[in-house]
Amino acid sequence: MYVNDIVVIHLHGLSSNLSEEDIKRLVPQASKDIEGWSDPDFIKVIPVRDDYTLERLDQYYVLFRNVRGARAFQDRVRVLHAKTKAHATSSLLSALPPPPGFRDDRGDDLHAALQSYTLGPPASDRVYCNIVPHPYPRKLHDLFARGGYEPIVGAGGAIGADADIDTVAKVLLWFIGPQPTIGELRKTIARDGKDRGMPWAVVDGIHGPEGVIRLTHHSKNEPANSDASEDRIERKVGVRYVINFENRSEAQRFSRRWHCEAFRWGDGVYENGEGPPEARTEVLW
Repeated sequence: MYVNDIVVIHLHGLSSNLSEEDIKRLVPQASKDIEGWSDPDFIKVIPVRDDYTLERLDQYYVLFRNVRGARAFQDRVRVLHAKTKAHATSSLLSALPPPPGFRDDRGDDLHAALQSYTLGPPASDRVYCNIVPHPYPRKLHDLFARGGYEPIVGAGGAIGADADIDTVAKVLLWFIGPQPTIGELRKTIARDGKDRGMPWAVVDGIHGPEGVIRLTHHSKNEPANSDASEDRIERKVGVRYVINFENRSEAQRFSRRWHCEAFRWGDGVYENGEGPPEARTEVLW
């Protein structure tokens, strides 16, 4: 499948913490919503991220194989948002919420929809859900072809690829406060594995070239070898690392253990009397 053959929905104005499952739940089911429409028309969801920090934004690209699937999804999102908005409790004058099992004329369980609605505040005016026009700008074309951002996706993320060929799970790691070096980070991850009684299942090992990777950032207006550009960006956004784990479960365990925890340098000494840096993590998808 070629990139120009796919149809992409741009969702924005949503929560920045949605999972792919939150959005996939809104994909119409073939047996219920549209006669002859097939769930495989859905390809994947790509959360929009900052190019430099990989920080999640409030936007998502939802990829489909044809216009029919994209239009069905677009209609379902808009209708569901309108229904949840109409029945959301926002004041004493709001309509009473529907009882469990109550269905509208389309067969939707309104009570279940209200309970599971996660795209954003139901009381918000609207959810922006638009088809991205062709031809795609080069930047978007490359993003869709890869199936995501280059530091995150592997070969299995590409359009038309078999997802089973890429089982590596990635964690984005950064620190608030003093910045440890990549050598100090690798030593601390190794020590943490000993403390928990089991080394972390990092691809190629913690000290291997594919295990812990320091991200590089380059300004679009400066050459990639510009050290001055790199230093300016890192002073602004901090150093970011991507850690490759052998499976998603291990990545999730690492993220839970490290998120918002103080980084422990081996000698316990911090520059200029500052306290230890505090870790931030996200399991990437």
